[in-house]
Amino acid sequence: MAEGWTPGDVLAFAALTSSAEGKDPVDAAIRAAALATPPQRPLPSVIRFVPFDPANKRSEATATDRRHQQIKICKGAPAALSTLAPMTAAMAAELERLSGAGYRTLAVASGPPGEMVFVGLIALNDPPRPDSAALLAKLRSLGVHTVMVTGDAAPTAVSVARSIGMDGPLCPPGQLPERVSPRDFAVYAGVFPEEKFRLVKAFQRDGHAVGMCGDGANDAPALRQAQMGIAVSTATDVAKAAAGVVLTEPGLEGILTAIQEGRAVSRAALKSRVVAQRAEP
Repeated sequence: MAEGWTPGDVLAFAALTSSAEGKDPVDAAIRAAALATPPQRPLPSVIRFVPFDPANKRSEATATDRRHQQIKICKGAPAALSTLAPMTAAMAAELERLSGAGYRTLAVASGPPGEMVFVGLIALNDPPRPDSAALLAKLRSLGVHTVMVTGDAAPTAVSVARSIGMDGPLCPPGQLPERVSPRDFAVYAGVFPEEKFRLVKAFQRDGHAVGMCGDGANDAPALRQAQMGIAVSTATDVAKAAAGVVLTEPGLEGILTAIQEGRAVSRAALKSRVVAQRAEP
C-alpha cells in the first residue's frame, strides 16, 4: 500500500471500480471484502463507471472528491496500470513476491488524470482444484497434450502450472508467434482474448484437432473455432452458446468422459464399416 493508505482504503477504492451486478466473481469478492474492512479516508462520489475491458485489462471510475476535484480510479493488471501511474520499487518488489507465490494480483491507482499514483495491490488466491494434476495425468495417458493459456502475469501462471505438473517452457511475452505447435510451450501468459482464437487456429494449421476450455464471453470466438469447444459449468451464457460441449458439474472430469465416449463411438463406427465392407459380395 502507498503511504497513508490502509487496506480498507484500497479495498473501498477498488470497490468503486467493481460492478455491482455480482456477475463477476472478482468484483463480487472485492465488494464483499470492502464491506468487511471499513476505510479510513472519505470516499469520492462516482459519476461514471467503465467495466473491465480485456483490451486494456482494467476497469475505471471517474469521481469527485470532497474538494469537488475530479479524479480517476482504476483497477486492473499492474502492467496495464503502470502506463497510468508510476510504481514504486517497494510495490514492484511486493508484486513480484505475490506473483511468484501464485497469487493473481490486481493494482489500484487513483488521482487526477495525468497525476495518478498506485495506492495498493490486491492479491487474489484462486488455487487449482485438488484433482487438476490427476486430471492432466489422465489426459496425457490418453495422448492428449495440454497447454495453459491465461491473461494472468507470467510469474503467477508459471507458479500455478508447476503446481499441477505442467513443466514445459513459458512462451516469451509479447505477440504470439505466427506459427506455433502445442509442444513448443506449456504456458502462454498475459494473453488477450483475441489471441486465444489465433492460438487455436495456429494449432489447427499445425495439423492438430484442438479442444478449448473456457468460461467467459471473451472466450467465445476460440470456443467456436476449436473442434471441441468446452464451456465449464459456471461459464457465461455466451460461452455456453459458442461451445460444442457444456459441462454440467464443477470441475473438468467431464472432459475425460467426452473423450472416452467419443473414441468408443468412433471405434464402433469404424468396426461397423469394416464389417459392412467384408460382407459385400
